[in-house]
Amino acid sequence: MSGDDISVREHEQQYVTLCAEDAEMLAREHAWHLTLRRMPGDRSCWLVEAGQVCGVIPLPSGRRVYIEPKAPIGNIWHLLAYAADLPRVHDSLVECDGVAGLLDGLMAVYVRELCGLIDRGLARGYRRRLDTLSHIRGRLDVSEQLRANPGIRHRFACAYDEFTIDTAQNRALLAALHVVRRAHGPVVGLGPRVEHCLRALAGVRDEPPKRCDPALLRPPPASPHYATPLALAGLLLACTGPGHRPGSRRAPAMLVKMPRLFERFVCRALERGLRPPLSVRTSGQSLALDRDGRAVLTPDAVVERGGRAVCVVDAKYKTAGDAGADTAQPASDDLYQMLAYCVGYRASHAVLVYPCSGRPAPLHIARPPWEAHVHLLCLDLSGDQDAVREQCALLARRLTEMANGGEARSHAAVASSPTDACPALR
Repeated sequence: MSGDDISVREHEQQYVTLCAEDAEMLAREHAWHLTLRRMPGDRSCWLVEAGQVCGVIPLPSGRRVYIEPKAPIGNIWHLLAYAADLPRVHDSLVECDGVAGLLDGLMAVYVRELCGLIDRGLARGYRRRLDTLSHIRGRLDVSEQLRANPGIRHRFACAYDEFTIDTAQNRALLAALHVVRRAHGPVVGLGPRVEHCLRALAGVRDEPPKRCDPALLRPPPASPHYATPLALAGLLLACTGPGHRPGSRRAPAMLVKMPRLFERFVCRALERGLRPPLSVRTSGQSLALDRDGRAVLTPDAVVERGGRAVCVVDAKYKTAGDAGADTAQPASDDLYQMLAYCVGYRASHAVLVYPCSGRPAPLHIARPPWEAHVHLLCLDLSGDQDAVREQCALLARRLTEMANGGEARSHAAVASSPTDACPALR
């Protein structure tokens, strides 16, 4: 970080000096991440407040805005690695100095893993092609032949499968490599490796995906060595934001949205920690609460036993009441949301997970014949990685106890229909 760069912390305010071009770009492209207010009497002085993100934003003037997270930077990497199913071989990144070192380290690890993948061999696959050739290959596309080559006997419109390295997975790897190439600030010693990877991927189309499709990040059959590079590519593509020039792909911002990362981390912790007969659904669990399908419920996770919901989980990247207080209570809108989940999924247990310390008491809500228990669980991200892992294991154990203890009465206490269970929803 140079002396001209700007460093702010997540959810904190700071006075900074910005030129008109830098301030205009931040207001245009990053209004969701940063709040800017001009100070009266000084056109270049601004009050900047960062939102729930961490990362780096390059500015047109050449300066950079570093948004540091509240949690230790090593734990942010731990959350990223845990959410993306990365092995612990990359734990060396926990020693990075600030978010700049984290992102530079992430790019360095990606290029290193990609070089190893290339040395082991790029996976190939069949891709459907339609081309005009001087000889017939595959099958003749009659309709295309009549349209493009009527009366021409030495040109043939052929449809065939080509065995090529131009696969969806390799295109995702190339897109992430271009992110590294365009990123803010060169990483020492990375240039030759990047050029080596670009030469190896020369036969792959440069069509970066607009969004990170999970299907693109799934390792090809019989190619397990793709798993780690694809997971790292997914992180780079997910963190990349707009550049500082309209329509430009140069100097992209790299930002981590902390609420989404925390939600994914909690879901991964449950998927790894819960054991059969309990299972976790973290996708495809949306449910309509009303008959017209206008009130749609989408919790972060649903814990099931035998296909029946026993607990609904939602992660909230905020504090519960007074941080660290044993008597902290959830906000009213969070409580109403969890009660709606209990009604919709006919579960008697709901869990709110907050990134703070403390052990608040659960809320027991009973209106016969309906009963619900809203539990507040805390994951303190301010400790070291071992402490965070311990809390993840504890979270899974407490959810198992809830599911086992509440299974016998979970559905006996809930009415046969959501509207009967909660008269206020009639």
